[in-house]
Amino acid sequence: MVQVLYKENDQVIELSGLKDAIADTFINDATVTASIVDSAGDDLAGMTFPATMTYVSGSEGVYRVTLEETLVVNVGQFVKAIIIAIKGSLQGKWTIDMQANIREK
Repeated sequence: MVQVLYKENDQVIELSGLKDAIADTFINDATVTASIVDSAGDDLAGMTFPATMTYVSGSEGVYRVTLEETLVVNVGQFVKAIIIAIKGSLQGKWTIDMQANIREK
């Protein structure tokens, strides 16, 4: 499923329920980063990447980052959010397809 990246808007992306599958425990102290890349795999201009995703205090493995309205995208452009979480020897990677659009009403 393609998510919308709103042009010229701050927007939060979230990783929820980060978990150690073997220990069946939530991970609340991982290093989690997000990057937004174009079709060539290059970071978008307008924000420094990778951006640190912050743990949401009191949650069960929830991390968030605000994408800044200064991101340089064209309406209709397809990009990818790449999230990487590292905790000790464990690493997870998620890729989210996004398409830039404008917010109406």
